[in-house]
Amino acid sequence: MVTVVLVSAAERKRDLVLASLTEAGLETVCVQDVSKLAHSPDQPPRLVIVDVPSLNQAQVEAAFERSQGWQVPIVMLLSPENLGDQKLLQRADDFILEPVRPLEIATRIRRLLGRGVELVSEHVLKIGDLAIDEEKYEVRVAGDVKLLTYKEYELLKLLASNPGRVFSREELLSKVWGYDYFGGTRTVDVHVRRLRSKIGDLNHSFIETVWNVGYRFKAPAA
Repeated sequence: MVTVVLVSAAERKRDLVLASLTEAGLETVCVQDVSKLAHSPDQPPRLVIVDVPSLNQAQVEAAFERSQGWQVPIVMLLSPENLGDQKLLQRADDFILEPVRPLEIATRIRRLLGRGVELVSEHVLKIGDLAIDEEKYEVRVAGDVKLLTYKEYELLKLLASNPGRVFSREELLSKVWGYDYFGGTRTVDVHVRRLRSKIGDLNHSFIETVWNVGYRFKAPAA
């Protein structure tokens, strides 16, 4: 799953940021024109970085629109000259001022994504006391293995991979069960209820209901 989309036309800066994020364990895709990416990937990225000084106004605007469509944070790389553009600053979740320092950008991006998510190994995603082993299809809570059905596992993995992001019931039904599934959204509610009963207890509450919308994975404190 792609974690970060970096939109930049400056090759040297792009390589520096990419190396920093890759070393931090964040899978990153670099593009100059964000319209080249699929508009609705099965698993959208979790954050967009926009290298403002290297792009024209249309490219910056396209990056903003795409991040809004994905409902993910957007971080801007700025030159000192950009700091006077209050309209630009207000649209971003965070910004990083040039010159770009590898340690700073990796730390800032992890903090913004943060929410307690940690890629323990290539196949294991850890969020607080919850660990999902994508190779073994195994889920543990505080070290205890939880027996899930395949659909319960896929539902949990999708939510946990995007902590804090709200998914509608229709979106979950499409992504986990597929467009050709004829069951109603009630299927999602049933599986969420079963998931909560299996992985939740007095000390752990992972999935939140967003009334009249759908569900999200609770983002633990970073």
